[in-house]
Amino acid sequence: MMTFTRSLKQSALALALLAFSLNSSTAMAAPVPDHCCDVCYTTPLSSMAKTAEKTAMDWLMLVDAGYFEKAYAETSPFYKQQVSKEEFLNRVAAERSPYGTISYREVKQEELYETSAKLEELRQLILPEGQYSFVEFQTRFEANPAKNFTETVVLRRENDTVWRVIKHGMVASMAISVALQ
Repeated sequence: MMTFTRSLKQSALALALLAFSLNSSTAMAAPVPDHCCDVCYTTPLSSMAKTAEKTAMDWLMLVDAGYFEKAYAETSPFYKQQVSKEEFLNRVAAERSPYGTISYREVKQEELYETSAKLEELRQLILPEGQYSFVEFQTRFEANPAKNFTETVVLRRENDTVWRVIKHGMVASMAISVALQ
């Protein structure tokens, strides 16, 4: 019982401190570095991963809704150097139109990289230095529910600390259904 009381008191104190820091106008966020090195993360990795994952999902939702121009506008300057707006619009429309709307999507895998070197080695991508997130989704479309797609979104954390898409791809594979006996 004493352990429970101590935990409850500690939880109450933590909530009070959190409420104070959220309401305090003097609360300051940790500075974000403008370069990348082995120890430059000032944001907890889990928080950074969640932010990158949410950015990837939000970007895919723009594509799902047909807001291709807005999706292109939110890509990285590096991506825009590689792919013109017209090329992007044509490719995404052609890639998505046969499948209809999304019926299912979940994160399959996410990896964070502090430098481009490891990502280049693992994924054969040539990228500028920076922090990267590689997110894979398992996706199904209403027009073909028996087929799974693996969607890959690679994001780069830009100098303004915003995650932006630098690569997107989609590969089809057959869904495996197992009937329970």
